[in-house]
Amino acid sequence: MRGIIARWGYSSHIFAWAIWNETDLATGIMQKEAFPRWLEKVAEYIRREDLGRHLVTTSYSVPVDAGDPLWDSMDIVQEHRYGLQDWAPYMVGRVLRARERTDKPYRLGEFGLWDDKPYPLGTPWTGRPWG
Repeated sequence: MRGIIARWGYSSHIFAWAIWNETDLATGIMQKEAFPRWLEKVAEYIRREDLGRHLVTTSYSVPVDAGDPLWDSMDIVQEHRYGLQDWAPYMVGRVLRARERTDKPYRLGEFGLWDDKPYPLGTPWTGRPWG
């Protein structure tokens, strides 16, 4: 990790350091009592080493509420979501819920449809903002 930060930390093209992509997919890790503390330790290390002072985040493939302790040491609340048909009501609800529970920014980092769902206008699509 130190090598990556040393190599790329100068760059203004780095939006944020993502500690782990879709953390919950590592079987059982979120159920471990020590996990929020581990995230905190890693975030502290990144902030200490990163002279560029980039934001720090992680992501989950399931909704984790903004007020959850898993977000305490993160700068951005982020989720990845696939397979929804009614995106607008879902997103409005998630953003409003996040605003009630934290003052941190909320980001939908990955989104898209599953292959067994009909695509809008018959065109395959997925959205991945690259930061």
